[in-house]
Amino acid sequence: MELYQKYTYEDVCRWLDWAKGEVALNIGGYKFNRATKTFPVFINYNKSEDVSATINYEDRFISPSSIIAISKSGRSEDSEDVRQNKDDRISKEFYCLGRIKAVGRPAKFVMRGTNKTAVEINYQLETAVRQDIYEYIIG
Repeated sequence: MELYQKYTYEDVCRWLDWAKGEVALNIGGYKFNRATKTFPVFINYNKSEDVSATINYEDRFISPSSIIAISKSGRSEDSEDVRQNKDDRISKEFYCLGRIKAVGRPAKFVMRGTNKTAVEINYQLETAVRQDIYEYIIG
């Protein structure tokens, strides 16, 4: 995979050598594959205005090399998968931003407009996002 190229969920599963592809609903914003020990994270940065509060994850860039991603709702700091608008009928494309590493401690919160909990995870990007791509995404 190359930085700043667009890929679908299926492309990523194939590239990570997963035994079977996963449908978007099963991946959500992220999915750990035990066999390959890989954990791709998919972020829908721009959400539609009418997105349900229970899936209105407030993912955001802190800087070109740091991003906060939100866990699936109903999670706590102790949830196994804590380390989305996911009603996709067709696979979306995502920009590849490279390798990431979770830093700091996950922070549990109640999602705005709901009684659902989620967790903020701060990820440090191995390579800072190129300025033009960064401005395009946050614009």
